[in-house]
Order: sequence, then structure tokens, then C-alpha cells
Amino acid sequence: MKAFLSVLVVTAILAFLVWQRWEGNGAATGVAGGPEILADREAPLSALSPPEPAPRGESTSAGGATPAPESAPVESAPPAPEPPRAIGRADFAREVAGADPLGAMRLASAGLVAADDSPERDAYLAEVLEASGRLLMSRQASPAASLEYAVASGDTIDRLTKRLKKERGVDVTSEFVLRVNGISDPRRLSVGQKLKIVTAAPSLHVSKSRHRLAYLLGGAIVREYRVGLGKADKTPEGALAIGSRLPTPVWFNAGQMIPYGDPRNILGTRWLGFENKPDMSGFGIHGTNDETTIGLDLSNGCVRMRNRDVEELYDLVPIGTKVTIVR
Repeated sequence: MKAFLSVLVVTAILAFLVWQRWEGNGAATGVAGGPEILADREAPLSALSPPEPAPRGESTSAGGATPAPESAPVESAPPAPEPPRAIGRADFAREVAGADPLGAMRLASAGLVAADDSPERDAYLAEVLEASGRLLMSRQASPAASLEYAVASGDTIDRLTKRLKKERGVDVTSEFVLRVNGISDPRRLSVGQKLKIVTAAPSLHVSKSRHRLAYLLGGAIVREYRVGLGKADKTPEGALAIGSRLPTPVWFNAGQMIPYGDPRNILGTRWLGFENKPDMSGFGIHGTNDETTIGLDLSNGCVRMRNRDVEELYDLVPIGTKVTIVR
């Protein structure tokens, strides 16, 4: 009997201890079922907070760190182009005799084209024109501005200028080649004959305020002419180009066709027409039978020249020649 009572007492004590342990765990969590159930029903704090941004230089995807992109270097603004170096009359003779005579003429010409008329300018211009004419308009060798062409079998002056343009990109008129080489009769070319072909590009510059037209080769002034211009400032300004060449121009006026040689034809002996634009058509450079208009503003917008001057210019200017007209 005592033994049986002892077993009951021990069993009761063990049962009480088990109950106490179970009750203590439930009270600590505040939720029935213990901490494992908590994990299923409530996300931890870290899961509710926004993820920390990945450190610079690290990747949030598998595959390891990715180098941070380098900042693009800050480029400084390019330096402003320096204005062309001025070359005065005192230095011109020395520099034109140096290694780059065309460069010296170009520097001198830039100032002369922009300068106002004066006795000093006229004297300087005469020196530059003499030098440029000798280098570019004669048979004198000028390696930086010309090439040598050997006349081939079957060549005529027109055929060789077309070949030069097609094969070498040199655009010159037949008349210019004849002038430079002192050839008066184009039919007298011989096979193997050496011709000087000037490769410097021509351009024209017209100053309205000074009534001057300059003809340049490679930026070097070679000729300058006095011209007449449009009344009421009708002569257009800006960048233009020669679009047509006519040796004996017909004048169309008020529905009439006035033939070349008619005293009523005001175009003189040559026509160098500007390329037409949507807002500009019918303008160009031409001769005149009334030389008293040279230096005045009396035309309908065209540039007028003495007939002997426009005849020379016509020989020097191919279609496509750039023309700049400034005030």
C-alpha cells in the first residue's frame, strides 16, 4: 500500500512539472503554438523594412561585384581660333621669298581685301599683285599651287580640262590654261607638251562699300577691279556661286529679247550668272557699254564691270566658283 501511494505521489509531481513547463512557453510568446508559428504568421522586422541600397561598386544580382562607372571627364571648351597673323608691307618681301610664298600672299591678301582705300594700301596691293601674278598667272614653277600636265594624243584644250576635273578634281577653264601657258592658238598643242595647271581654287570677293571685286587663287589676291552695283542696295549679299557663263549674252527685258551687240543690250560682252535661289534669281556679273556707271550704284542689282575687265575675269572663273559679297 505504501509503495502504491509513493508511485501516485511521484506521478502527480511529474505531471505538475510537465504542465508548468508547457504553460511557461505559451506565456513567453503570447501566441499559442510557440515561436515556430510566429515565424509563419508575422514577418520579421527586417523583412518589412526597405532593402538597403547596394553599396557603390557592388551588384545586387548574382555574379559578383560590378565596378562603379567612372564619371565622364569634364571637357573644357576648345580654345577660340586665333585670328590670322597679320603681315605688313615691310615683312611681305621677306616672307614671300621664303619657303611658303603662297602662304605669305594669303596673309597679305586677307588684310588687303578688308582694308579701306588709301595710297599706302594701293602701293602694298601692287606689290602683292605683282608677286601673285608671277607665281600663279605665269609659267613660273609653283609646286604648292600647280601641277605639270603632258599633252596626250588626241588632247584638245577642252578635253584636257575635262580630264583634269574628272581624274584629278582640278576645275579650270580652257581660257585660263591658255593664259597661264602663253598659248594664243589652242589648235597648236603638241603631244608631250608640258603645261602648267594651277590647282589653287578660285574665289571672288565683292566689297559693296568700296565698289571693288577681288579675284583670288587659294586665298591669294591676283586681280582687283572697280565695279558698279545695284541702286537702292539691290545687290544681294552673302555666299553665292557662279552658275552660268555666257560669252555673248542676250538680254531679256520686259518680255523682249535684245540680242548681243544691240546698243540697248546693257550686259556688255560677258555674263557670269549667280546660281539662283528661292528668294534670288537673275543676278550676276556682266560688262557694260557705259563705263561711267562703274563705281556707282545704278544697276538693278547686278555687278557691272568694264568690258575689258569682265572679259579677263570670264577667262579665269569656272562654273561653281564661290562668290562672297559683303557690305
